[in-house]
Amino acid sequence: YSDEDLSFLAAYDTDNFNRWEAAQILGSKAIKECYAAADTTAYRPSQGFLEALRRILTDKETRDLSLLAYALVLPTESTLMETMPPPTDPVRLHLARNAVRSAVAEALAGDLEKRYAELSPGPGEELVIDGPSAARRALRNV
Repeated sequence: YSDEDLSFLAAYDTDNFNRWEAAQILGSKAIKECYAAADTTAYRPSQGFLEALRRILTDKETRDLSLLAYALVLPTESTLMETMPPPTDPVRLHLARNAVRSAVAEALAGDLEKRYAELSPGPGEELVIDGPSAARRALRNV
């Protein structure tokens, strides 16, 4: 798939597994591009990747919020190391993942703050231990 196709799948596919997988592939590509860049701090993810994540973050139609939370989490360093040719510098990979994470957070700051507020418990609201409440907390804490 092209990056445009993956961005579309991550943003709009009706199968949440496909959305997660497309977001993971885009995240992996972004981190690997950042890893290969001379200056990881100057790296900026593609607009398509950012828009796909924005669409996932602001999705109000998906009932299971935990699926959205999983789709927004970047691939782990260990997962990335498995797909990269040796020798891979784990410190540089860590810096690259953090740089992409920071760039995404900066680009989506307004949407992240709005969604956090929407999912935050109201004043005096009791902690509820059930699946939907855990999913709300997971998405809020992304």
